[in-house]
Amino acid sequence: MIWLILFGLITYFFIAQWVSEITRTPVWLLWVVAMMPVFVLTIWTAVFQGRSMPTPLVVSLFLGCLALYLYLIQRGRIIPPQNSAVETSAIDVSQTPTIESAPEAQSETQIPRPINKVEEGYLQNCFPWSVFYLQQIEYRPQSVVCRGQLRTKPEIAYQTIRENVEAQFSDRFHVVFQESTNREPFFELVTNSAAAVEGKSAPKSKRRIDIAVTLAALALVTTTWAGLQTVGRVPTIPAMLEDGFPYSLPLMLFFSARAIGNYMTARKYGIATTLPYFIPVIPFPFFPLGTIGAFT
Repeated sequence: MIWLILFGLITYFFIAQWVSEITRTPVWLLWVVAMMPVFVLTIWTAVFQGRSMPTPLVVSLFLGCLALYLYLIQRGRIIPPQNSAVETSAIDVSQTPTIESAPEAQSETQIPRPINKVEEGYLQNCFPWSVFYLQQIEYRPQSVVCRGQLRTKPEIAYQTIRENVEAQFSDRFHVVFQESTNREPFFELVTNSAAAVEGKSAPKSKRRIDIAVTLAALALVTTTWAGLQTVGRVPTIPAMLEDGFPYSLPLMLFFSARAIGNYMTARKYGIATTLPYFIPVIPFPFFPLGTIGAFT
């Protein structure tokens, strides 16, 4: 039961931290769908003790929940920023009382944006859903307007977003926090021309040591548990030293090698990246690993 609660908390953390930024589907609903295979397998084991679930049923359960999970994300997906940029540009140009306003609105999308596609993902990570729920991004020639819902005090929101933007983009933007005419708060990232001249436009790596260490520790626990499960031993300190760690440590080093290589290469070429994040998984008889690796 402890392992089930632990895995549920890890799953909820991942969904709330990353998935909630791209969809309006409630986090709790996505969590229930993602945890459904674990719940079903746990109930099956408790009811039919000593009898394993048929393989076709297990495969159908996982594939069905995966398909439903992706469908819910896509159904509530936030409108891509490109659409909002076109609409905003058309509205802005239409305020000019000239006949050529419509063609100008169509050509507005050809103006170079302050950030590219990859950096757009970095920008979205600067807005935690619990601080400022980002819903729309509008592009201007010299700025980026971020609209959404304020979920905390304005002072806290401004300080948090400003620090995140500086961590990702250094001094490339001036962060402005204000209200629109209908009193809806929004952030505007104005291009810092001085930083662009000095060549400081490359974003920095977003290092979350706390998350990396926590996930690595959880992965060590789950892989050690997988090693004990493979040899059929009860989790005790002698069993962990004899069979648990000899299984988990080489496995962790194997997955760490690739992730650390990606991290070092990205740092070498000035690409913004996170520290390696492990993905702990509760070991099952058909998947006795305890982790599916690490990613940056």
